[in-house]
Amino acid sequence: MKVLFIFQNKEDKLIFKNNKITKFAKTTIIYGSGVDTDLFKRKKTKKIYDIIFHSRILYDKGILELINAIKEIRKKKKISVLILGNPDKQNRASVKVSMLEQWQSENLIIWKGKKKNVLPYLQKSKIAVLPSYREGLPKNLLEAASCELPIITTNVVGCKEICRNNFNGQLVPAQNYIHLSKAIEKILNNPKLSNFYGKNGRKLAIEKFSTKIIIKKFLEVYNEFLLE
Repeated sequence: MKVLFIFQNKEDKLIFKNNKITKFAKTTIIYGSGVDTDLFKRKKTKKIYDIIFHSRILYDKGILELINAIKEIRKKKKISVLILGNPDKQNRASVKVSMLEQWQSENLIIWKGKKKNVLPYLQKSKIAVLPSYREGLPKNLLEAASCELPIITTNVVGCKEICRNNFNGQLVPAQNYIHLSKAIEKILNNPKLSNFYGKNGRKLAIEKFSTKIIIKKFLEVYNEFLLE
């Protein structure tokens, strides 16, 4: 029986190879499931939120580092931080609702829960942040890049495939809120840099991660596999 493995990044492919899971299988890499760049695009509207974090609310998504970074920045200036997403009770890394409510009561965040349509919120935000410990290839960062948002994320598997340091955003060490806070301040205090990152992110999304490109790659891989 023929077997095909499709990975979203090189590191995951290597892990499977080293563990001999793919020894008798065909393997390839397709970077993510793509983003609709015709839908996810910038809109001229007022920026209400300095930061947007849209993801499942898990500790290993870096939510605690984000909260600590916000506290650090708040020593100097006020910032508006939007959190979209819900905790995942089935995941041991899930944040409790009571904790989110506490952070909101302390005016650290604006938590709106999970939204089917995140586009209007991205278009009203200045920076997309995901301080994750590890990813496959996060669609939320693809959506943000396509909307011309500068990205701040961690230099880990999955995230670094989307964010190119000093090109369309800033890569910071995982589990380090001080570096995260400095990156946020750097972009917020430099509109020209923010615009530079945003334009480059949009270009990258169109050229490498658009659904048109990703779907074409999937079809090519499947057709080639079936003909072998």
